[in-house]
Amino acid sequence: MINKSKDLGSQPESRRVEASLFIWLSAFPGASIEKLRRINQASTTSRHIILAITYGLTDRHLASVNKLIIGLMVARHKACRVHDQRLEERIEANLKALHRAINALVGPPPQGAGEAACRSVAGRSRLDRQQQSA
Repeated sequence: MINKSKDLGSQPESRRVEASLFIWLSAFPGASIEKLRRINQASTTSRHIILAITYGLTDRHLASVNKLIIGLMVARHKACRVHDQRLEERIEANLKALHRAINALVGPPPQGAGEAACRSVAGRSRLDRQQQSA
């Protein structure tokens, strides 16, 4: 038997987070994973947000993923507001780790789908900061 904690300990922090998220997501029932796949495949449009919210209303597993994503995005926004760039970068790394874990579980999103939806709020906040300092 492999000691997962030992294996994860030798990896960079974001890889450990990604591995933990992958293990957590892998324990979801098949129906939840299929819904997660549909959300991920729709990530080139805002439709993935509608699907995530809709599925989250009836699927407690996807509701927990939604809660995690929203919590990270709100925390990143707060870190941006208080100009805590180090915290903002750590939160961004966790969001990226979550996206990589989802992609590893359900397959990559269609070509051209990046992490723009999760970055867009931070991008606007940074723009606001630059305009305020000018």
